[in-house]
Amino acid sequence: MKWISHQIVAFSMVYSVTGEPLPSLIASASTTLPDVIESGFGKIFFKKHRGLSHNPVLWIILIALLYNYRGKWFPEIPITLSKLLDIDSITLTTAIASGILLHLFADFLSSYGIPLWGERRIAMKLYKTFTFSEFIMVLGILLACSITYGLRRLIL
Repeated sequence: MKWISHQIVAFSMVYSVTGEPLPSLIASASTTLPDVIESGFGKIFFKKHRGLSHNPVLWIILIALLYNYRGKWFPEIPITLSKLLDIDSITLTTAIASGILLHLFADFLSSYGIPLWGERRIAMKLYKTFTFSEFIMVLGILLACSITYGLRRLIL
């Protein structure tokens, strides 16, 4: 999926569930992290696109560690950023984690998929990246998000 598609999907999905623009923007901004870490210095560790940088097991472990140690590893960064954005550290961490996991989910839906273990990949094969099918997939997700948001507003 193109970066803009990842960002639109992440924003829409988080906003449709929370109704909050700030966590949705943070999720949208963080959704490209699995791709961003593959560039620059990251090329040393991540030899190919959608390799280890897209492994859901790795990200789930990293996110669990982030939740557990977010105040201990970087005590000033989350507090300062959360005060600047007027957002608590749990919401900030959840928004970042949501963006990352939504990136992996969107890539899982593609024909190439994501790595599960070693060379084994999992893929739903619902669209092919950089084709019209990706555009249709994004539109379908936006439609589902619109319906979800409408139902959420109706119920709440």
